[in-house]
Parts: sequence; C-alpha cells; structure tokens
Amino acid sequence: MKREDPFMLANYRFLPARLKEKVNRFINLLDQPYRDFASKRYAQGKSMAVVAEEMGYAERSLYTFREKVITLWMLYCDHERFETHKQRMIAMIRRHSPISHSRLLMNMNLKRSGLSIDDFLDLIEILVATGVIDRVLVSRDNGKLARVYYYRGDSQHEFVNSLSCYDKTAIHL
Repeated sequence: MKREDPFMLANYRFLPARLKEKVNRFINLLDQPYRDFASKRYAQGKSMAVVAEEMGYAERSLYTFREKVITLWMLYCDHERFETHKQRMIAMIRRHSPISHSRLLMNMNLKRSGLSIDDFLDLIEILVATGVIDRVLVSRDNGKLARVYYYRGDSQHEFVNSLSCYDKTAIHL
C-alpha cells in the first residue's frame, strides 16, 4: 500500500514561515536516521533515489522510513489539533466560569471545529483529571443534576457566589 506524502511535508518549500517552523519542530523530534531522511526528503526536496544514495541505503529500504515519518506526522498533527481545542476550551471556561455543560458544548461549535462529541467528552475528562478545571453537579429546580465547569484558578467562594444566576437549590460535590 503506497501512502501519499502529507501535504505540508511534501510542499515544505512553499509554506509560510510559521508552518515551516511547525514542520521543523516535528523533524527535530525524530530519531537521527528518520530526522536525516525527513530533512533531505522534505525540507531539502530531494527525490527518494538521491536521499538513498546520500544516506547509503537501497531506495526500497527508505519506504519503511517514509511510512514511519508519515505515521508520526499524522500523530503529531492530531496532537496539535487537540492541543488547540484544549486551549479553546480552557479559554472559554475561564471567560464564562462557571459554565454549564450544554452551553460549553454549544459554544465549542463541534461541527465547524471538526471535533466529534466523543473527542469533546474526552477533552473534558482530560482537563478534569489534570486539575485544570473542576466539574460540579448542581441540582436544578426540577430535581435533575446539571454539570457545571469552572476554571481551577477561580476561588471556590467566587464560584458559589456566581451560581445565583443559575437558580440552583443545592450543590453536590
């Protein structure tokens, strides 16, 4: 199975400086032989035959290098994508703290951002587990519990005082 080179790597020389820096950061994370291959193949734009000759490998053996670099690039891009969404979520919770689960979900605009609902829930679990945000279950007038998130930097006193806008009857931790 032949995989195509990722767009940003294959078109390195045409990228703006900011995106070139992102590719360079990725290349610097690789082990030495993979770094040499990626630098020669993508940053310098050399063909597979020339890279093989310079590195002292048979051209066919470089396809394993290429597959590994492509796989790592896809993982690297996913990590960056989730990091961006995580920062967006933290900024939104910080700005609107406390914020209900439904309002946070609506403001994140999953369809436009490309996040699935499972990714959204995973990100919330990660933020709660790492202690960046806190999740509190709050009882509404109809007896149902609602999830409310607040930024950990806010004090508990400020959080409880600002709950008055939600007309909650009890707080269950």
